[in-house]
Amino acid sequence: SCPSMDQGIQMAVISVRTNSLIGDIYLKREDAICWIGYTISPDNARQGYIREVIPAVITPINEAKEQSAFGTSTPLAPHS
Repeated sequence: SCPSMDQGIQMAVISVRTNSLIGDIYLKREDAICWIGYTISPDNARQGYIREVIPAVITPINEAKEQSAFGTSTPLAPHS
């Protein structure tokens, strides 16, 4: 079966430039709270990858919530 945010979803973060695995991101929903965790390899740390990844993940989640009859909670936003 397809994983859901309620069960937790782990996805690879792949460098477009090198086509190599540089980290991962984990998403989980608990009631009205959505958790986002990530790991980036030390060689790729502090280069802005997560600044690209988080919006790319949050946007489809918010769009799906807007289309859902049950999506009445506040849209996710990156925490700065």
